[in-house]
Amino acid sequence: MATNHQIDAEILAERNSYLREIKGDLQDIENLILDLSLADGTSERKQALARKIHTIKGVAGSYGLDLLSAAAHRMEDLLAGENPPQLENNKFVDRLLAHNDELAAIGKAYLHGDERFLDELRREYHE
Repeated sequence: MATNHQIDAEILAERNSYLREIKGDLQDIENLILDLSLADGTSERKQALARKIHTIKGVAGSYGLDLLSAAAHRMEDLLAGENPPQLENNKFVDRLLAHNDELAAIGKAYLHGDERFLDELRREYHE
């Protein structure tokens, strides 16, 4: 029977593996965001993007990665709350890309134990 320490170590290893693998998901998200500037199929791309972001939010939450989950939630809200006209689409895409960059920075901070960055971000999120 596994001890609590062994279980905690296994969960930490899985969490860190997820944080290393999330780079691929974030690249997929970036590609989907860039595709939003295309006129055809935007609805399908937006739905695929929403699913990817939602998955990150849920998995991050299950691993106790509160900021990663919160950032994904904010990105989800941005995506759900706006359907910009074509002229405003570039600004919308830029905002989504900035959110994606934030997800990457948070994932990296968790992986490398950058508590100072994470604490600063927590304060920003609670302001």
